[in-house]
Amino acid sequence: MYYVKRIGQSILVFFIALTVTFALYRLLPFGPTDMVKVQLMKESLKQGASPTPQQMASINAMVETYTGIDPTQPWYISYYEYLRDIVLYQDFGRSIFKGRPVFDILFEAMPWSLFISIYGLALGTTVSLLLGALMAYNEGSAFDTGMTVVALVNSTIPYYIVAILSLIVFSFNLNGFRAVVGWTRIRRPGSTSRSSSAS
Repeated sequence: MYYVKRIGQSILVFFIALTVTFALYRLLPFGPTDMVKVQLMKESLKQGASPTPQQMASINAMVETYTGIDPTQPWYISYYEYLRDIVLYQDFGRSIFKGRPVFDILFEAMPWSLFISIYGLALGTTVSLLLGALMAYNEGSAFDTGMTVVALVNSTIPYYIVAILSLIVFSFNLNGFRAVVGWTRIRRPGSTSRSSSAS
């Protein structure tokens, strides 16, 4: 039942995120959809004439290619097509800044995401088992009480808040690791800067 609830929450959050993204792109004035359209129209106007209906149709098609949203359709039809393309065809549109399909960019970063997730899960499970064993061995002690309070407080804080605070403390304040090092096409999960440069 726990896993069913978690899966249901994940699906709900996924669709809420898609809906918010659609609203930011389609419903807000001067949002990304309008920005792409204006940029394409400026490129067309460089020729010294107003865009023809054929050029406007081409511009709207380009906007749909980049954002996954057809600006000529009513918002509810655009929303349906937006969800359909993402859920059924994994079409997230094209990156406005990189000019590449968003899915390809996400897929390139997936090895790092899997590596960090598996590493964090293994580390968290190991630490939790060790602390649980120590708490059981020292039942009723100050250590047991203190760790129980820490566990209760930690369970009420969203994980992304803990991640942001940990990043601030261990990276920016204690300089424990570099926050600017990310994935690259050359570097592979688990490799270091020295080993990547050597290869």
